[in-house]
Order: sequence, then structure tokens, then C-alpha cells
Amino acid sequence: MKKQSFIFLIFLSLALLPACTVSKENKAKQVARTAMNQILVDFESYQPVKTTVDSAFVSVYTDPVITEAAHELTDLAAKRKDVDADYDFARQSVSIWQDHWDAYSREQHNQAISELNEFRSQLNDIDEDMAEQKEIIRNRAKEIKEGAFYGWTIHHRFRCKTADGETLTLNDAIIVADSLMENIYGVFIVEGDDKYEFDKLKRIIDNVLDR
Repeated sequence: MKKQSFIFLIFLSLALLPACTVSKENKAKQVARTAMNQILVDFESYQPVKTTVDSAFVSVYTDPVITEAAHELTDLAAKRKDVDADYDFARQSVSIWQDHWDAYSREQHNQAISELNEFRSQLNDIDEDMAEQKEIIRNRAKEIKEGAFYGWTIHHRFRCKTADGETLTLNDAIIVADSLMENIYGVFIVEGDDKYEFDKLKRIIDNVLDR
């Protein structure tokens, strides 16, 4: 269905949309259509269903700096899982070859040790990167003042085909835009099995902030 569920970690300019004479609700529909055109794999199947607008307030869950860091943490966690599996395999190889002392066994043992050290180094690098992203979230959370008005939350329901191009599904998205609806701060898919789905992103942020 989508290229990825959380998309706009930088501002998406909507300045070319008609202004002034367009009602807030109609402009929200235009914003939603523009956002969906950016994220959907098969935009031709896109069918808007319902669009509503509410006030948007500053929140750690929609702040672009925090959500970008949470996005990075998601990717780093997936990468760490893969490297950790390689590390365990290399560790097993070290154990298998350590008691055999013919030339071939020594070569395999040394190679396994080398791989083990390499994977250990990669894990350390990933852990440092994850710690950095967590620090970004914590520092940014201290800077922002939650609850202040800063734009609009566009709740958008739509239909589109799944990635296989076969099934037409009903989906919900949250689009956070500035007060003039000229920039998008974030686009979130409300539910789904995607790793960038909003509730999963929220859990990451809550975990970092001990909420």
C-alpha cells in the first residue's frame, strides 16, 4: 500500500496549493491528497473517503526531530537483530573449532574469531548510534512545550490497493500541518503491520522517555 508509513521528517511545502479563498476543510482534503500522492505506491487506486480537521498541539509524538530519531531507532533495532544473529553464529563457530588443531581447523577457528570480533564491533557501533538517537529524543523533549497550538491535525480515511496490487483496503492516516496548511510536519498511518505505524513509534518514544 505505502512506501513507508511515517514519511515527512522534513517539511513538505504545500505553498502552491490555492490559499485564502479555500475553506479549511477543502484545503485539508487537498493537503491529504498531496500527501497520499507522495507516499502511496499505487496512487491510481487512491480513493478519499473522509477528511476532518482538528487543532494540532505540540507533542513529543508528532515533533519532527523526535519522530525522526524514533524512526532511526526502529531501523537500528532491526539492523542490530540481524547482526546479533550473525554474532551468535560466529560465537558457535569459535566453540566448534577451538578443540581441533589440524591446519584446516586452526584456519577455521581463526576466521571465526575474526568474524566474531567484527560483529562485536558492529554491535558496539549500533549501540552507540542508538544511544545517540535516544539522547536526541530526551534533549528535544526537554525543549518543547507540549500542549501549545501549532497547526492542524488532518484525519484522513482513504482506500487504496495493497502492495500486491490485488486488494482494495480501507486505511486511516494522520497528517500534521502548520497553521496555514503550507507545510506538513508528519504523516502517520494509524494502524497496520508496518514498522513505522504510529502506535509502534509511540511505544519507542515512551520507552526512551520512561513514560
